[in-house]
Amino acid sequence: MSDNRARIDTMDYVLGLRGWGLILYGALPSNLSLLGVLDVKLGKTEALLPLLLPASILPVLITFLLVRSRQRDWYLTTDYLNTRSAVVTFLIVVCAALISGLSGLIHGRYLLSFSSFPTPGHVAAMSESFLIAVATLVLTSTLFVTAVTKDMNLPGLPSPELVKLMMEIRGYLKKILAAPIWENNVSPDDDLIGQAQKLKDSLKELVKYPGNTLAKRSLALVESDTNLFVAAIEEIKNGTNKASKELIWEKYFALPELLSQQTKLYREAVQSSYSAIVRMKNLRLGR
Repeated sequence: MSDNRARIDTMDYVLGLRGWGLILYGALPSNLSLLGVLDVKLGKTEALLPLLLPASILPVLITFLLVRSRQRDWYLTTDYLNTRSAVVTFLIVVCAALISGLSGLIHGRYLLSFSSFPTPGHVAAMSESFLIAVATLVLTSTLFVTAVTKDMNLPGLPSPELVKLMMEIRGYLKKILAAPIWENNVSPDDDLIGQAQKLKDSLKELVKYPGNTLAKRSLALVESDTNLFVAAIEEIKNGTNKASKELIWEKYFALPELLSQQTKLYREAVQSSYSAIVRMKNLRLGR
């Protein structure tokens, strides 16, 4: 079961499973051509291909940037962000092109034939379907733009509450990671402890909202690591004197190669907490 969950979590980060609705909303405008509401006239497609295909790169790039911006809000870190956004953009364009091609078959513009594939006619039909798909993204993408720019409760997309909490959690983590305690042997101040407590509260609040299962699961380890981090800095804060505080700091935060033989033994006793602190330090939160 844990292996299956790990695979699903990895697929979520690579394929954007928690926001699968983006593909639906991105491909939805192409249904207008299927219904006959939208009729994009391209003229002699073969003659226009050398001009139109390069020109189609810009709408696809804009779609990628919009998807990337939205995906950034739904995930804590930037891991696989470009890969995930590229996959989602590719699937949007492919689904829209397939719908456009089906529209051509239904309305008699194309004939389904597998003989001598691919002929120039096949290439022209596929290119035209791709161009119509891109055109629908440009001309009729109000719902898609809403999905990627507005925080709304739309089916298949993370909730606005998740987006708000994810931003809060990311903000608290950035402040925590900017604290001097990570590099210098200092006692944690009240601001650091306050930020850590706010982070814990936000992580707990996330559990209250229904749905968002993949997002909650991806933050379970962050919540566990935060609890261990808070316990570590509180232990430093409560040290009896400066020397004991410095020793506790070394136990949790010092680089392994700088540890004395005695401190290495202390480190082994709190290895799980040290591993949690290292994971927090290595989070790729972006700017």
